[in-house]
Amino acid sequence: YSRIPLTDGAHIVCANALTIDWNTVRPAADTDYILGNPPFLGSRTMDKGQKAEVRAVAKGLSQAGFLDFVVAWYLLADRYTDLNPAIRVAFVSTNSISQGEQPGIFWPRLFTNGQHIVFAHRTFAWDNDARGVAHVHCVIIGFSRKPDKVRELYSYDDARGEPILQLVPSISPYLIPGDEYVVGNHQTQISGAPKMSFGNMPADGGHLLMTRAERDALLAREPGAAPWVLPFLGSKEFINGLERYCLWLDGITAGQLRALPAVYERVVAVRSEREKSSRPQLADTPHLFAQITQAPDKPFLIVPSVSSERREYVPMGFFDGGVVVSNLCLTIQDATLFEFAILTSRMHMDWLRTIGGRLESRLRYSKDVVYNNFVFPTVIDSQRANLEQLAQKVLDARAAHPTDTLADLYDPNVMPANLATAHRALDAAVDQAYRHAGF
Repeated sequence: YSRIPLTDGAHIVCANALTIDWNTVRPAADTDYILGNPPFLGSRTMDKGQKAEVRAVAKGLSQAGFLDFVVAWYLLADRYTDLNPAIRVAFVSTNSISQGEQPGIFWPRLFTNGQHIVFAHRTFAWDNDARGVAHVHCVIIGFSRKPDKVRELYSYDDARGEPILQLVPSISPYLIPGDEYVVGNHQTQISGAPKMSFGNMPADGGHLLMTRAERDALLAREPGAAPWVLPFLGSKEFINGLERYCLWLDGITAGQLRALPAVYERVVAVRSEREKSSRPQLADTPHLFAQITQAPDKPFLIVPSVSSERREYVPMGFFDGGVVVSNLCLTIQDATLFEFAILTSRMHMDWLRTIGGRLESRLRYSKDVVYNNFVFPTVIDSQRANLEQLAQKVLDARAAHPTDTLADLYDPNVMPANLATAHRALDAAVDQAYRHAGF
């Protein structure tokens, strides 16, 4: 206990933690613990300099461009413990490093080097009182090359509540009790199920997109534009029943476009926006979406990329065509009731909650991690027919409430009894498709 006047001060080095040699700050041989709260920056919010620093630290790690800034501290701490394997490390981190594609990118390197997760706090909300600092969802992960036989895993029923301790023999990178195993990106569906695609990315500065009022104003001025205006769906629009529209000009001729001055003005505005962007080459086709992955004239199954964690099921649905899906959703063209049955089941929802990403605490569905790695059951014709019938009953139960949005129907506090019953029956049948006795 040091009394004032202080005679011993802390040894503080002001430097960039990602470029300085940690062993020159403090020799590893004399170190017992490393702990800290590295900056919370996602892979898409870092500047060019920060991205370069992460790549330098990762030293050729495949898919390092998807990593959050904080992961660089994990990699450097692992390298530092090469000099002293007894060091124990713990960092407050963004919860995204324990979800989605990130665990599959960096944890294999740490495991190969002998690291183990020795304790962890699952997602909790951290309210920082500093001015201008947003509330964030965090995890705390402790790791070491000399793990304890029993490890402490803390969970939060309420993100702002008190932690609940669970003693476990091993902690997974997804911060659940389990093996040190991760799921990486997979480019094709592992069971041969139909291909899933991202929706279409406009990258248009908003000039190809319209509210209902803007659509009505455009068509009042330019009635001939009607064939080129289609409903536009993102996760929010699909789940909450909101109306939004877009100009879908794929296939329009130069003459047709010039004959629609109000539409032409919007295309000129898109060109101007794209010329100033990081991808100016997109300005060569200003009338088109920057990325086209879905054919609006084909039937498809839509899967929102983000959904509330409160919902027991991520709402999904069929469309016959005539709708443009945004890059905030995913689609399976020509999907059948069988795919819908499996994907809307509790089995698949548990898989999503375990290895999928999060946006704060909301569920984030992904193609390469969640869908492509999911093992579909092998079924006989009678099982398939039964699953399809039960899937149709879920859709029929929804249709029985035509004035309710999917947000209404899947609110756990007010979910209609007929819809809950239909889902329970489907869940049981899907379970039996994997294991006859159920789970």
